[in-house]
Amino acid sequence: MREQSKTQNSSSAATHQVYYSPEALNGSIMLVKIRLVFLLPLAALLACGSNGPLVSAVPTYTFSGDWGATSTFVSLSIPIAGFFGSLSASGGTVSGTLVPITNASCGAASTGIAVSGSVDASGNLTVTLPVGGGTASLNATLAANPQTLVGGSYQIVGGTCAMSVTPMTIAEYAPLDGTYTGTFNILTTPTSGTATNVTAVLTQSITPNANGMFPVTGTVTTSGACTASFTLSNSVVWGGFLTASDSSGYYVVVGSFNPAGTTAQLAVFANKNATTGCPSWEFAGALTRQ
Repeated sequence: MREQSKTQNSSSAATHQVYYSPEALNGSIMLVKIRLVFLLPLAALLACGSNGPLVSAVPTYTFSGDWGATSTFVSLSIPIAGFFGSLSASGGTVSGTLVPITNASCGAASTGIAVSGSVDASGNLTVTLPVGGGTASLNATLAANPQTLVGGSYQIVGGTCAMSVTPMTIAEYAPLDGTYTGTFNILTTPTSGTATNVTAVLTQSITPNANGMFPVTGTVTTSGACTASFTLSNSVVWGGFLTASDSSGYYVVVGSFNPAGTTAQLAVFANKNATTGCPSWEFAGALTRQ
């Protein structure tokens, strides 16, 4: 390293000034950079072996179950009113089977359609599927618990069911497992003495069928104005909506459940064939898991 010296005398003290050439400064800076290149990997290795805080992994959404997306825009002429079915997410990739809830004029398939999509660590969900010759896309930001109803939107580009951006609510629906009870009253013409107690013991499959519907088994017992007992057959839950009946089709129970699967604020029990102890009536009420 070259240096130039210059000494100045004064009555108080001698001052010694040192001047560094540009070549010397550049060489020092380069030496520091080289040391940093080798020291940074070493520091990283030492940090991994220490007891200091580590950066946590980015959380991901993992789910597999019954899903429902329903338009909040009420209109009888809307081509697609929502989508029900099964969705699964793992490692940020979403797959499953949804069925468009459509009116007859739209011409969309009423069977299960395979979907693809993604969900990031912030819960931003995107799902796409072909509908009526076009492409439907659903978008929403999920809550930390997917079994929470959140707002979102969907639209369909092209085809016979084309729709502009439409507001919706979407959620995963917990399985209907357990004993549900409620008091129902006649729906058509409410009169006194029609109260009927309904007890439904339900078990939902964790595996959906080809249309993304989840089979439900169990028994239903009623007492009061209608006394009956039957075993469920060909019964499913779909987007939180239960459609259940016995093997004869005489007895029917339907209900729309909340995402937690604990309550159906609106449920209907109907007997289509008058029998002893149960007139041919339709009863409405709420079912609550015990």
